[in-house]
Amino acid sequence: MTYTRRISSKGGITIPQRLRHEAGLMPGMVVDLTLTLSGPHSISRGITINQAYGHLPPLRQHGGRPRSQEASPPAASACGRCWRRWMRWRATMDNVTQRVNEYAVLTQQMARLKSRAEELKAYFERLAVADLKDTKLKTVEYLGSDGGRVTVSMTEAPKLGSSHMLRGLLGDVADDYIKTETVSKPTDDLKRLIVMACQGSYIEGSLDQTIRAITDDEQVASVLHKRLKGQYKRDMATLINVAGLDTQRASEEAYLTAEIINYEWMTQVLRSAGWTGSVQQAVDIIKSAARVEEGIKVSVETI
Repeated sequence: MTYTRRISSKGGITIPQRLRHEAGLMPGMVVDLTLTLSGPHSISRGITINQAYGHLPPLRQHGGRPRSQEASPPAASACGRCWRRWMRWRATMDNVTQRVNEYAVLTQQMARLKSRAEELKAYFERLAVADLKDTKLKTVEYLGSDGGRVTVSMTEAPKLGSSHMLRGLLGDVADDYIKTETVSKPTDDLKRLIVMACQGSYIEGSLDQTIRAITDDEQVASVLHKRLKGQYKRDMATLINVAGLDTQRASEEAYLTAEIINYEWMTQVLRSAGWTGSVQQAVDIIKSAARVEEGIKVSVETI
């Protein structure tokens, strides 16, 4: 490494701290200055600085407190042991200082990166809400140019408020839908029922009538009866490939189909429970006894 310095009017220069540390030169230390000549005609000249060990007293035992823990260097007349201890302490402290500075900088960078990551997460959440609106999809992916991927998923967490009210609604089949432990927990089917009721994701109707409105072809209708399951993405592909619908109509019919299948499944559950009231009355009970906590999950994949 090379540093350029200007010699003062009194012939003095300041040796950079890094050079002093690398060479083991400390304030107050006695040094030897040697003129060096190089080249065939001694054209290149320089000065070599070396620690003048001959000026340090020989190692000796002393009862004083070691200077290794003091910030200032020992006097030039101190023993060699004190100098070496202080030099080791100084090197350690320089190492600590460097790591403190690095840690502080990294902490600041992490705070800025976290803030930026939260901004980007919020951006993708807003984008996903708009892109998933009026669809039955729960997940959307956004791809980067170098293999990166952001996946946004809409989450639903049905929570029981009153299992007693739901047991009254479901009657004798309540145990088929509610797991009784220390805390009553809904089964997956009951979670589905709660989500339907609280979000209104059902439409009164008949799947058979819906299919008849899509096609008059008995063979196509038969295939649709078997393959339409209320899964928006798959049902949309089925309607395009089997019924020959365009993308726009297939999307609309897949949405309607999912709502109707939900309704038929809900009424089936209520009939099995011996419910004699209306579907709306059952929905009101469910909405009074449970709730759905909606959320958004964003994940990122990188290479």
